[in-house]
Amino acid sequence: MKIKRPDLQEVYDLRVLTEDIDKKLGRISSFHASSEDGIRQALQNFRKVKAGRELSAVSVNVLQSIIGKSKTDLLKSAGILNIRDVSETDRKELIALNGIGKVTADRIIEAVEGMAQVHMRDVPVRIRAGLEAEEEQDLVHAVYMYYRSKQLSEKAEEYFAKTHGMILNVLRESEAVRSKLGWFFASKQKKLEYARAANKLHDLYEGEYGKQAGVYLQEYETLIHAPKEVLQKDFAENAASYYAVLERLSDTELTGKDIGENDLETDLVQEIREMPLNEDCLKVTLRNYQVFGAKYILHQKKVLLGDEMGLGKTIEALAVMADLYSRGRKYFLVACPTGIMVNWMREIRERTDIPAVMVHGQIVQKTREWLKSGGIAVTNYESLYRIILPEDIELDMITADEAHYAKNPAAIRTQALLRLAEKADYVLFMTGTPLENRVEEMSWLISCLRPDIGESIQGMTWFAEAPAFRREIAPVYLRRKRDDVLQELPELTEVIEWCRMNKSEYLAYFAAVEAGDLSDMRRVSWNARESTKAERLLEICLQARDEGRKVLVYSCFLDTIAIVRDLLYDYSPEPITGAMSSERRQAVIDEFSKNDDLSVLIAQIEAGGTGLNIQAASIVVLCEPQLKPSAEDQAIGRAYRMGQVNNVLVYRLMSEGSIDEYFLERSGRKREIFEDFADTSAMQEMAARSAGIQELIEAEKARLKQNMQGIQE
Repeated sequence: MKIKRPDLQEVYDLRVLTEDIDKKLGRISSFHASSEDGIRQALQNFRKVKAGRELSAVSVNVLQSIIGKSKTDLLKSAGILNIRDVSETDRKELIALNGIGKVTADRIIEAVEGMAQVHMRDVPVRIRAGLEAEEEQDLVHAVYMYYRSKQLSEKAEEYFAKTHGMILNVLRESEAVRSKLGWFFASKQKKLEYARAANKLHDLYEGEYGKQAGVYLQEYETLIHAPKEVLQKDFAENAASYYAVLERLSDTELTGKDIGENDLETDLVQEIREMPLNEDCLKVTLRNYQVFGAKYILHQKKVLLGDEMGLGKTIEALAVMADLYSRGRKYFLVACPTGIMVNWMREIRERTDIPAVMVHGQIVQKTREWLKSGGIAVTNYESLYRIILPEDIELDMITADEAHYAKNPAAIRTQALLRLAEKADYVLFMTGTPLENRVEEMSWLISCLRPDIGESIQGMTWFAEAPAFRREIAPVYLRRKRDDVLQELPELTEVIEWCRMNKSEYLAYFAAVEAGDLSDMRRVSWNARESTKAERLLEICLQARDEGRKVLVYSCFLDTIAIVRDLLYDYSPEPITGAMSSERRQAVIDEFSKNDDLSVLIAQIEAGGTGLNIQAASIVVLCEPQLKPSAEDQAIGRAYRMGQVNNVLVYRLMSEGSIDEYFLERSGRKREIFEDFADTSAMQEMAARSAGIQELIEAEKARLKQNMQGIQE
């Protein structure tokens, strides 16, 4: 039987294609493993370019102390005007300059290299949302490939291991015949083997192997050729994760300030640093300061975590639970305000592999469900007293979020929290605002965790001895500020928008002052027929919309929120208020973040300023100054937090000649007092009956009466 000769050119082409596919599959298999090196290389280039730009602003005159003025002038006469110019001039070119010898050239090079290293070390990794610079896009692309390549590499590796040997055999068998002459002189057996190999090669390429390998190759090509628009969108949505990877892979040495260890004893710091942290159950990359925070909690066991808003206290708490869960621990309880229960459940599901149940509503039934399955139970403070644990059940960890909700020792919620805390090995209190008006409240929380430390700080004149106080509470209280640990944060600009009152506003304000109505005085401009604040707000929101930016608008008054909603109805979802359920609140935020047609989110400040992440917005508008400056900072912190990639603008709408001026000046004084320990101290709620307010109202009455005649005329 005559054996039909295959198309030798086709076989050759198929061999080339199949061999190429096999090699690419091999590379894809190891792509994720090598992507870390790609990030380091891109990071190095980013720092080099940024440092070069900084060095271009450093005059060559700084070298005068090293090589003298005359030789520095020689450099300038040759067009070498700044340190960057020097760094781009090699040794031979320097020596070629008349008057610059080998020794001088070496001194110049050594000095410039030292400056360059310092600048590269100190360059903050701050990436702009638009990825305008090539080095920014390359760095984001490297991290993008790192995150997206893991699953692809795992699938390709498995497929490569299964097919590589077979492909090598087919390639070897199909190369026996290279020409028509070779086919003519080949034995019948060789022809048969070659024909079979050629058919198999064809079937592989056209069949399942070619299709499946093609899928992996296409995914790989999509990754390495990701367009700028895709990178911009992914970075904007996942900036916190990007920076976490960059920080973990950076070779920059961390200082105590970077992770918040400055007030701790050296030996304790070393013990904490050396602790292992199992992150297997986490689905998020931790920042270095978060790793230290989690280890601190694990080591100390009873902790008040006071990290500033936006630093991811929730993630740190989950990292501790994940470590304990990986070691066989089973029962974790989270108590938090009702409004952020949904946020906790979402974070647990998205960031960990730990099962979770919301214990709310049917408390007894849900508690039984949790005790049967284990994992994390999330409840609110009001339900704590109804959670009864069997005698044989011990809590592995209890976490109290916004722990200042339990600052009153006589409150039922506080007593229930402490009862459950007695059954827990690990107790974590979390709050970005641990001080309300007196340090005694923070001392109380510390006393609940560490009675020995609580006793030692009783009676300390804390304001006069702030460093001593910090050292005393360091074993139980850990606090880091955004400016210390988030070097990538964009700029925060605060603008006071002074609005001159018109006649109707002035008359309405005068009536409020005459009535001694503090709340109505604070609604200045919003309680008039024609509001200058409303006019300015509309201008800000429309301009932001034209620029493609989103806005958060805050007020504490429901009637003001209603006015703003009517004003911006076409651009905003349902306002967030205290009456809104936590589930609906999160749904509104999701809708606002994802829908490009919705550019304004309106919120009651107490409801929208706690426990929410709204990085989609980069402009914040405060309709009136708040009684508590900390409430304003919390509201701003919803947008200005880890993951924000745009510069943040804060507009404070103020009416000239009104009580707004008083609150602005007063909040400035209070900020100075409490900056050592927490977010700016929140003031006590001010009532019209207080002597200070009465004096203010009377002073306003006297001042306005003098002006009313002119207004009426």
